[in-house]
Amino acid sequence: MATQPASKPSGPLSGVLGLIVFIVLLGTAGFLSYRTLTSAEPAAPRSIDRDFVCSETGKHFRYALQIGESWPIPSPFSKKQTGYPAERCYWTREGKRKSEPTYIILNEMLNKPGDTICPDCGRIVIGHNPEPPMSVPLADAPTSQSAPPTAASPASQTAPVGSQPAKP
Repeated sequence: MATQPASKPSGPLSGVLGLIVFIVLLGTAGFLSYRTLTSAEPAAPRSIDRDFVCSETGKHFRYALQIGESWPIPSPFSKKQTGYPAERCYWTREGKRKSEPTYIILNEMLNKPGDTICPDCGRIVIGHNPEPPMSVPLADAPTSQSAPPTAASPASQTAPVGSQPAKP
């Protein structure tokens, strides 16, 4: 009996195509390893200025917390550790928006019971207090008065309410 020659395994990645895929994968692995080992160090974290209120004087100030620092922080007004994070309230008593907020310390920061009430508008202030929607009129804006209509013809003028039109 004659023996049959051994056949080469054939598959989708055998031959030249398999060699090309192997070289591409090896090159990609080498490039990614190089980029990982030679990349620059990440930038050091920066401090962020935050709004604070002095619990003794009630005055607002900005302060940049450093790593590991927590409140109360030193207040520039009382020269003591009386600075607490501030929440902003942009409402007026009349229910309008204001451009400059009122800065308030939440009662929970001071371990006081009950809701925090804004002294300007009387509303409850919460953590991450939302601003009024833009549809609410701005209190600081001048009231717009309509300009008198220009008279192009007598028909374009309006008569006061309750008056009779003039007869020709």
